[in-house]
Amino acid sequence: MLLVQNILVILVSVSCLISAEPQNYNEVYQKLQQHLESMKLENEARFMKTDTIIANMEERISQQNEIIRKQQKLIERLQRNQELQKHTRQVSVQKKVAFTYRTSGDQSSLGSDQTIKFDRRMTDVSNSYSASTGIFTAPVGGYYAFVLDTRTLPGRICWIDAVKNGYPIATNYMEAPSGQEDSETSFAVVRLDTGDQVWVRNKVYHGHSCGIDDLANFSGFLLYQDL
Repeated sequence: MLLVQNILVILVSVSCLISAEPQNYNEVYQKLQQHLESMKLENEARFMKTDTIIANMEERISQQNEIIRKQQKLIERLQRNQELQKHTRQVSVQKKVAFTYRTSGDQSSLGSDQTIKFDRRMTDVSNSYSASTGIFTAPVGGYYAFVLDTRTLPGRICWIDAVKNGYPIATNYMEAPSGQEDSETSFAVVRLDTGDQVWVRNKVYHGHSCGIDDLANFSGFLLYQDL
């Protein structure tokens, strides 16, 4: 608005200068120069004020950006904490599975594909192994470790498998000379779905009779549960 007023003043001054008598040219011209100088000073002051306003706005924008950056970091930290808490809750409710069973006596004549029953309970925190059937049933999905430790009766040849749903996952092969015994231990890590079964069975080797003593044991435990 002020700029428009100054322009109008200049136009009026120029008009006066044009219509003035020659002897008044100097006076009118000086007034016009004064108006121009005044406008210049006013414009410089206005520009300085504008520059100050812009600088202040830039400073506020910078401060706002810093606040936004800190808020974003806080949000990221909260999200990480939520993920950690979620994982902690999942780990805290993980099913505990661990068992060890042994044979209560010698098993002198095992048939082909006969399930070997480890009927003497040493430990079983989840009651997932059945001593009556010789079968372990996974209570939850996840990765499990199994250990099979067997020893033959003197002079016997045995091929014994630990199987998952009927498919071998570990094998103990033992060949004992007459009057002596032979032992074997195997270890397997497998993934099981809930309800999958693992057991130990005798596989007749070329018609040889297999017999194991009362030191045989079968163990398993859950490494980590599916999340």
